[in-house]
Amino acid sequence: MSAEQNEIRTAADVHPARATTAMTALLTCAMAFSMMQLFLLGALGPQLGDDLNVSPTVLGLTTTVGLGAAAVLSPVGGRVVDRMGPRRCLVALLLVSAAALALIGSAPGAGFLLAAVALGGLPQALANPATNKTILAAVPAERRGSVTGMKQSGVQLGAFAAGLPLAAPAGVVGWRGAVWAAAGTAVVAAAWAAVVAAAWAARTLPADPPPNYEPASWIPRGAVKSVPMPMTCSGRTPARAIASGTALRSTSM
Repeated sequence: MSAEQNEIRTAADVHPARATTAMTALLTCAMAFSMMQLFLLGALGPQLGDDLNVSPTVLGLTTTVGLGAAAVLSPVGGRVVDRMGPRRCLVALLLVSAAALALIGSAPGAGFLLAAVALGGLPQALANPATNKTILAAVPAERRGSVTGMKQSGVQLGAFAAGLPLAAPAGVVGWRGAVWAAAGTAVVAAAWAAVVAAAWAARTLPADPPPNYEPASWIPRGAVKSVPMPMTCSGRTPARAIASGTALRSTSM
């Protein structure tokens, strides 16, 4: 066992409960903010529709666009987490969530609103691969089920936060103020993930792999690459040499 693996195991053994609680809270926040934009649009839909003069159809399209973008990006998101590592991706998804919320709060019309919602599909695509890979890397097998259940509750926590804590003040500060408040909270969560949780993760999680910038192969998976045939002394490939010898024998008979 390497020195790095010994350090990881020692840190996890010294403060197992505190380390697991901190990580569970971070993962729960990541899940909550990854979906919060859609819940906010549902809770603030009446005010948003009146202010932007958009129809109920456009408001319904926000769910279609957000979840559709997440579905398209999810396979790519899993590969990104494999290449970049869960720690970088947790911070990235919180920052992108904040950016999407800020753009939604600044939307002047329907087109801008739908584009901002589509951007919010990226955090949804990164959320499960990043959080699940973190759990596999840092949580003992006997606690993975409970930690996974807790972090999945972040989706419902995001719906709750979009309801009472954010929709209620919207009557005073307006729907834009409520969305911007959610964006600011996401930035705070990203800073926490980058500074506090990353300092803890450096002791308990394996380091993220270096980014892989190698160009992807254009050869489909399962296809066989062409292999150059070796040349004989006469400059012919073995197949041609055998064919020539067979032809010579057949003409001499």
